[in-house]
Amino acid sequence: MRHVLGGLLFGVGMTLAGGCANKNVIRLGGGNLKSLLVLAIIAVTAYYLNWLGGYDTLFYPWLAATAISLDGPQELARVVTGSDSPLAHYVIGLLVAVAQLLFAFRDAAFRASRQHVFTGIVIGVVVTFLWWLTGSETTGSAWRDFADFADEQLSRVNTQSMTFIAPLGDLAYYLQAPSAWNRLNVGILVLVGVTLGSFLHALVTRSFRIEWFADRSDLLNHLVGAFLMGVGGILAMGCTFGQGITGISTLAVGSFLSLVSIVAGSALTMKWLYWRMMRDL
Repeated sequence: MRHVLGGLLFGVGMTLAGGCANKNVIRLGGGNLKSLLVLAIIAVTAYYLNWLGGYDTLFYPWLAATAISLDGPQELARVVTGSDSPLAHYVIGLLVAVAQLLFAFRDAAFRASRQHVFTGIVIGVVVTFLWWLTGSETTGSAWRDFADFADEQLSRVNTQSMTFIAPLGDLAYYLQAPSAWNRLNVGILVLVGVTLGSFLHALVTRSFRIEWFADRSDLLNHLVGAFLMGVGGILAMGCTFGQGITGISTLAVGSFLSLVSIVAGSALTMKWLYWRMMRDL
């Protein structure tokens, strides 16, 4: 239920707010001040739920009762084959990847867009690189060994890759004491990197422009959407990126539940917005 409810809330929220957390980070780099407000609300919401005990107080007591613990690793290959064999994991992973590629390249517009294909490859490389950087026997082990002997406890020293909701909450925590370097973590640095990358791209392509809300309805949609994304992203333990790409790359069952729920929430909200628009014509 945590993944389903969180995914639905996130899907609704990202549609109302004009895009997911990652999209809003990119838009912020391009000068969109609407995204600054959206990200600030997500950050405060995620900070409250993760750092101030909001999740434990409001959600854990009743969501925990719906949790299902599978026998063994809770990932797709284990569920499908009943085996912990690495071969089964790789075979199922390959089948999932092939299915996704076929789905994407069936679309003529996608095939014709070198930008989309190139961007997809880059994202895949970055996600894989971060898994290696934080979890390998070389860099990952050295990082954890350093953290064990550090004078100050470091933030989120574990195997991880790209995600955006929890890091926004971590950023809110870090900004309370910017000199506390031990509060910095991989997620915060990814946020900074994506924002700077988007800003540089906007400058090079001369697409940088300041944007603000068109009217009160636009403002309200973004406010509600940002709050729902903050809540949903924490409940689902990830966003379109954190679960839909990074999580899916591990074949985690929860990631598939979250992704399907995000898509469902977004699709239903788009249909509702379209119905409302046609009614008002």
